[in-house]
Amino acid sequence: MEIELKNISYRKIIKKVNVTIPTSKITCIIGPIGSGKTTLLELIKGIKTPTSGSILIDENQKISFTKQFPEEQFFYKTVREELEKNLKIFNYNEEKINKKIIDSFKMVQMKEELLSKDPLTLKRDDMKKLSLALSLCINPSVLILDEPVSNMNYLDKQNVIKLLKTIKRKYNKTIIIATNDIEFAHLISDYVIAINNGQIILEGDKYKVFKEYDLLKENNISIPKIIEFESIALREKKIKLGYRDEINDLIKDILRKKEV
Repeated sequence: MEIELKNISYRKIIKKVNVTIPTSKITCIIGPIGSGKTTLLELIKGIKTPTSGSILIDENQKISFTKQFPEEQFFYKTVREELEKNLKIFNYNEEKINKKIIDSFKMVQMKEELLSKDPLTLKRDDMKKLSLALSLCINPSVLILDEPVSNMNYLDKQNVIKLLKTIKRKYNKTIIIATNDIEFAHLISDYVIAINNGQIILEGDKYKVFKEYDLLKENNISIPKIIEFESIALREKKIKLGYRDEINDLIKDILRKKEV
């Protein structure tokens, strides 16, 4: 079932938002800092209650929420204990709990030796990975992620992209991400919602949204570098390259046109 927000408002932060989150897709919410991205996630999760409007969501859907600052989710002395407490509410036996812990660790590419560590002593990128593992271990139908790759290096970002795309494809998960990292949003998203001042200014598949250069820039939203390059090539050199996700594909296009 799709998640539908009908005329949602929250104080002065979110203003009469109407949007449908597609099922089994990766939706990225983009916008400048302070635009209402995190609040929108918290409304969907139920952490905050709308001032007005309604949210239609299947009550049987299991929804996980990963915060922007992972340390806010940590309450126990060891990483293992964090994961165990997350799983014990489902009355799993010890063997199943241990298997889910190991599986979730493998998924986010964390070393098992970290299970005995205090989560607050982990490196920042490992904290991010742990917060993702906490979400994945309960096998949710909807994953909500607030800035999942902030402070991550390039390789870890690529691993997160690969992981989330695999989860979506293999298990038909609905994934909702708020991010300021426009390059990450461009690579991972199927659907994009652009907001500013608590209002949706643009939504649709990413190919539609990221071509609206002027509207995005007017609302202080940056453009992915590869899209910007394509627009410059068209505007200044009259070369139409088409839409590409990966720089390697774009280079191949340029070489082919050069040969012609």
